[in-house]
Amino acid sequence: ARSGEEDAAERGERLLERLKAHYESGKTYMKPTRILYNALIDAWAKSGKGVLGVRKAEALLREMEEMCASGDSSVAPNVVTYNSVVNSWARSGTRCCGNKAEEYLDIMWRLYETQGEIKPNDLTFNTVINAVSKSQNERKAQKALRILRRMDKLYRSGYKEARPNALTYTSVLNAAAFPALSMDKKTKRKVLDTAIFTLQELQSSRYGQPNELTYSTFLKACSNLLSDDDEMLREVIKETFYQCKDDGQVGERFLFRLREAAPEDLYTELLSEVVTSDKDSVSVGDLPPSWYCNVRAAKTQLPKPVQKVKTGTDKRAS
Repeated sequence: ARSGEEDAAERGERLLERLKAHYESGKTYMKPTRILYNALIDAWAKSGKGVLGVRKAEALLREMEEMCASGDSSVAPNVVTYNSVVNSWARSGTRCCGNKAEEYLDIMWRLYETQGEIKPNDLTFNTVINAVSKSQNERKAQKALRILRRMDKLYRSGYKEARPNALTYTSVLNAAAFPALSMDKKTKRKVLDTAIFTLQELQSSRYGQPNELTYSTFLKACSNLLSDDDEMLREVIKETFYQCKDDGQVGERFLFRLREAAPEDLYTELLSEVVTSDKDSVSVGDLPPSWYCNVRAAKTQLPKPVQKVKTGTDKRAS
């Protein structure tokens, strides 16, 4: 299930069927375990099979619930089970993925309140936000922020499993970074306000600090929510660049998003220390170490350099 191979889920399913057959024939030591079911659900969630992956994951969940109801509590679904099913919806590519993920969050919360089990944790909430970000709902950024607010409220009330983190805030920004195709300029500006508020709150929060992915996602939001001739785009990009640089988070991903979002003259201005007339690309290796000292990837392998020359690609592309 963890191999990452294209047919991993199908192979895992065949293995489960063989184990079930052996167990039913009297070989009790071959009894499928909850760990096995959870691994197979996870494999289907990550299979890239869209709706099929969701249906397979949900079918396995129902099978576990039925066995538990029949008296076999050893295979009772746990938070890992439900988180994987939520993830299957987040990766499904369906229009309803956000709503379905929220439905499972509600189910988990009811189970926790009535039975004291299946406690939703930060991974649950973050995965739900991720699912919401992939929907075409015009208010998905606001919905994602409301889930973050719910986490914050729960954590402050003593529910430690719901502690937000930098990934939570970045996931909210991701919801803003890919606006619905039908969104008008006024609505986009409201979404931008949500993105700015989210970044600023993380910068002053006790839950963590923005990292390279956070700043890169925010730049993507600016690029998709503001037009190239909007003066606000220049102002926001410039401020974000200096914040990212001061935090030592200017990595290859951020350079790519900067190249994508910034007008040519602004890009050259911001990187004037490293951009020269005889150099047609900029990579982390060209930067002062203080710019990228806190980027995790900078300590391992550097990605490909970013080209200075803009292409005609769609700004909405991920």
